[in-house]
Amino acid sequence: MNRLALITALLSLSIGAHAAEFNNPQTAGDNTGLNIMDMLKDKEQPAPAEKPFPRPDLATLKQWAPFTVNYESRRNSFYIAIDSITVSPDDKLVRYAVAVVPKGGVWNVTYEALDCNSAQYRVYAYGNGEGQWQDLNRKWQKVVKENYNAYSGELLDDFCRFDDPMKQDDIRSGFGKTRIEKPGVNPGGGMGS
Repeated sequence: MNRLALITALLSLSIGAHAAEFNNPQTAGDNTGLNIMDMLKDKEQPAPAEKPFPRPDLATLKQWAPFTVNYESRRNSFYIAIDSITVSPDDKLVRYAVAVVPKGGVWNVTYEALDCNSAQYRVYAYGNGEGQWQDLNRKWQKVVKENYNAYSGELLDDFCRFDDPMKQDDIRSGFGKTRIEKPGVNPGGGMGS
């Protein structure tokens, strides 16, 4: 029992010392040695460097493939436009159009990019009721897995091997052969069936 108390006390002192070091502005972030608190700190990744790219015409995307998100989602279905998937050789970003479809059938389509190196994604635009892209230009965000509508985590696994994107043809063929036709425009906002 005394050994357990001694071990607990030593661990508490060690954690306290690291916390004091982390909170000390003179030593926080000091890379002269292993600083556990710096490793545990959730640092924001810098935005990936982007090169100019062409955006696909939403009306021409016709190869929509269903994909499964690794959590129970009884309310939504997920589709990716296979003919929208590109891997840029200049910035190594994977760009694609994706649709989240609730049981009501309204297609919520967005055009996005994913960076395999930093595990971040960005939404550029959404499909409006006229079948055109409406700019959003959101900031890069960390990919989150196993959350409601966290399909970007599933796509990260489908697009990337380690820190690099797979070849464009390999990504496209990885979604199998099941395709549905592009849905028609829904006057209420999203793309509808």
